[in-house]
Amino acid sequence: MNNKIKELTKIIRDQISILDNMNSTNNVGEVVNTLKSAGFISDQHVGDSEESFDDLKRVEWYGGQIISCLEAKAFFAINSIINCRDKFAPEVA
Repeated sequence: MNNKIKELTKIIRDQISILDNMNSTNNVGEVVNTLKSAGFISDQHVGDSEESFDDLKRVEWYGGQIISCLEAKAFFAINSIINCRDKFAPEVA
C-alpha cells in the first residue's frame, strides 16, 4: 500500500471513529470539512466501472460516499459505513 493510500485510509478511519463516538450530529460538518480538505469529493467515482477501481479509487470512493451520506443526513447509511470500516478502511501501520 503506497503512502498516499495509507494517509487517506487513516483520515477516513479517524473520521469514522469520530462519527462512531459522536453523541449528536453537531460535529458532522467538521467531519465533512476534514474529508474535503483531504481531497475527497462527494460521490467520487460513483458510476465508474468496478473493474477500473484500484486501491486509490476504492479509498476515494469510500471517502466520497461518507461525505454524500453526511450531507444528505443519511445517518442509517453512516451506521452501515461504520460497520464496514474494517473492509474499506483497514488499520494501517
